[in-house]
Amino acid sequence: MSKEIVQFCVTPYALSDVLLALHNNGVKEIYLTKCDNDLWVRIPKERLERAVYPIKENIINDCACCNKEVEEK
Repeated sequence: MSKEIVQFCVTPYALSDVLLALHNNGVKEIYLTKCDNDLWVRIPKERLERAVYPIKENIINDCACCNKEVEEK
């Protein structure tokens, strides 16, 4: 079974900001490659999902601002 990979191209001047943002959000498994002068960042989808939506906090409408929007509708 193969892993799902999220990949995106990054301009060289933004690479340090992208890597810092990923690191600050807990993404530690990052693969960086260069192809035809393009920089590609590849991250296993599972790792990215855990960083963005931690398992213990993965609840729909878990913040006050989201709940307020739901109540207004």
